[in-house]
Amino acid sequence: MKKTGIVSVIALLGMFFNLPIASSEEKHTICGFESPRDGVYAKYPSYSSRSVTAKYAVSGKQSLMIEYKKDKEGFCGYYIHLKKDTFFDASKYSKLTFMVKGEKGGENFRVGLADEKLFMFDDTVPSNDVTNYLSNKSNRITAEWQKVEIPLKTYVDIRDGDFDVSKLAAVSIAFDSECFPDGTGEGVIYIDDLMFE
Repeated sequence: MKKTGIVSVIALLGMFFNLPIASSEEKHTICGFESPRDGVYAKYPSYSSRSVTAKYAVSGKQSLMIEYKKDKEGFCGYYIHLKKDTFFDASKYSKLTFMVKGEKGGENFRVGLADEKLFMFDDTVPSNDVTNYLSNKSNRITAEWQKVEIPLKTYVDIRDGDFDVSKLAAVSIAFDSECFPDGTGEGVIYIDDLMFE
């Protein structure tokens, strides 16, 4: 029996026995960076800037480009709000994913998530270095596109369970001192197809 036939039979059985049919491929695109709602943050002498570029894109016509310089002092990063009228409920998803590439390779950062509580303090829970979550296990950002997959459970575990994935407010990209051997780093990264899966 063809795959489409099997899917149809399962769907019919589900309707007959009133069983819920869950999609294992459900996705929610946060931003494809065609019309982003985001910004950067920085404290001198560190800085970051954002723009979109048609030079590189995985899907759509453009991707996000972030230039950063993390100095010994200050901080820098990028954020995108998930909260519109209400907080975003990501409880039916298992991971945060996106595509990333560096201008030269070797770039690094951490990905933060804010729930309702953290959002009130303008804070996020940072992941480990993004290189730990590359799907091809290369452990290094390169000049080629790679997929990042961060389990949402990561943020819950870091906060010892005190993190509400059903009330998410923001995603951040932080160029923390801990991301670089001597605490400083600079470069350009590109990001596309930021979504929950």
